[in-house]
Amino acid sequence: MKNNKQSRILLHLNIIAVLVSVSFFFYMYLLLGAIDVAIYMGIATVGYAFNLYLLSQKNIRLVGFLSIVYSDALVLLYDAGYNYSSHNTQMMYIPLLIFGYMVTDYKDKLMRIVTIGFTVLCLLLVSYTDVTPKLGAVLQSTESNNLAMSTFSMLVAIVCSILMVRAIMRTNYKMEEALASAKDTAEQSLKEKNRFLSIMSHEIRTPANGILGMTHLLKEKGVPDSLKRDAQILHYSAQHLKSLIDNVLYYNVLETGKVDVEERPFDIRKLCHNAVDSFVLEAAKKNIELRFDFDDRIPQFVLGDYEKLVLVLHNLLSNAIKFTKKGEVFLLVKMNHADDKKCYITFKVADTGIGISGERLQNIFDVFNQLDSSITRSYDGMGLGLAISKRLLKLMKTTLHVDSEEGVGATFFFEIGLGLTTEIKDAEQRFIETHDLSGVKVLLVEDNKLNILVARKILENLKASVDIAKHGAEALDMMQSKQYDIVLMDLHMPIMDGYQATIKLREYDKVTPVIAFTADAYDEARTRAKEAGMNDFITKPFDPELLYTKIITNLTP
Repeated sequence: MKNNKQSRILLHLNIIAVLVSVSFFFYMYLLLGAIDVAIYMGIATVGYAFNLYLLSQKNIRLVGFLSIVYSDALVLLYDAGYNYSSHNTQMMYIPLLIFGYMVTDYKDKLMRIVTIGFTVLCLLLVSYTDVTPKLGAVLQSTESNNLAMSTFSMLVAIVCSILMVRAIMRTNYKMEEALASAKDTAEQSLKEKNRFLSIMSHEIRTPANGILGMTHLLKEKGVPDSLKRDAQILHYSAQHLKSLIDNVLYYNVLETGKVDVEERPFDIRKLCHNAVDSFVLEAAKKNIELRFDFDDRIPQFVLGDYEKLVLVLHNLLSNAIKFTKKGEVFLLVKMNHADDKKCYITFKVADTGIGISGERLQNIFDVFNQLDSSITRSYDGMGLGLAISKRLLKLMKTTLHVDSEEGVGATFFFEIGLGLTTEIKDAEQRFIETHDLSGVKVLLVEDNKLNILVARKILENLKASVDIAKHGAEALDMMQSKQYDIVLMDLHMPIMDGYQATIKLREYDKVTPVIAFTADAYDEARTRAKEAGMNDFITKPFDPELLYTKIITNLTP
């Protein structure tokens, strides 16, 4: 009972009621000799005492109702007020109305209506009728009785007021305490979640960085014609893996719309071909025909967010093949119209799969939604792809639509405006031909051998001079004996991490640019890196184009 607001109020109310009823009983019986009037107070005493018993049995709902009914009935029976005025009796119903509200559960609307309604009915009878028995008249037979009862009434009113104020203050205190506790718990949970995702980000990005870096080097060196298509698919899949990791781990940021759209020239036909080619084997295993139709009116090179478009197409094609047992999956890319700045292209992915019923279409873009539990058991996946795709397309100022019929198939489509460009080479071709870091001395501070191999090869291919330090302390020693143009600093390393190393470096060297070079992609890491004195931030897996741009930017005075 002590932990329950209603129980505490009812306990105090009934204890006070027992004491008041007993006092009135003895006053009327012994001092006034009014046995017939006192007997009602005796009955009330038994009723309130029985309430205390019911309260001990946890029958809170019934006790709340009976407490107010007993009190309303007593005020009604003893109407006539003190000083022969009905106004005092009416005033007694005000605390009873408040008590009636406080001792009933806000969810129990029927009980609250009945309880408060009974109090209002008694108030109306006292105010507008003359049917009450006016047993209280005996209490006003002399001037001394009037004074005694007025004093007693005032004391009862004070006690009731104190009780109500105490109950309200205690309730508010408990609510504030509960809110503070819930806030602390939520903040702690958020910290733990971010810490977990930060660790997972670092662990997943490390091998992904190796895959993406090596496929980039493989394409850069050139491969035989017989392996060129395989290398392209491998590189596309590695890029998709990077995008998938980025967007899953950044999902909270995606919800707030804080992810930037990065436009760059790319070969749209190659993007679509690679997207389809990456699912050829999966479609063949299920004997599904994978068809692709590309509108020749679309320019070869366009401006847009390559990585986000790759992720959306991959999610749509993956879902289409996943939920199709027989028939075909079809990617249609068609130009609708163009103006001086953009061409507007419709992407449509259609399948002959299980389809979606009408009532479930409205929930299809919810996070972790996969139609129903039987589908979740039958098909792999968490139902995150469509939710991410819809949010990504929203960032690119377009909307993902769906048409579907259960048992027939589904069609997902969107129209997007992609910028026109005079570019005739894609980013990979331009990178190989135009990027040169000759004469730039780079200190790479990294403890993972695979990351060292990938970053070193890419930097050396850019003609940079690269030295390696395996932790922060070694990097500081090397910088004491040799001048470097730029430092690429991992954040999580043994012996001395990147934060500590940069703080110590900035004690005597405030000039040499330091770029955080890490798989920890969260805002907390960016903030700590900036506070430590780092100039910029690159996440792994890294884009060689971005790495080059960051180095050139930070080398420029």
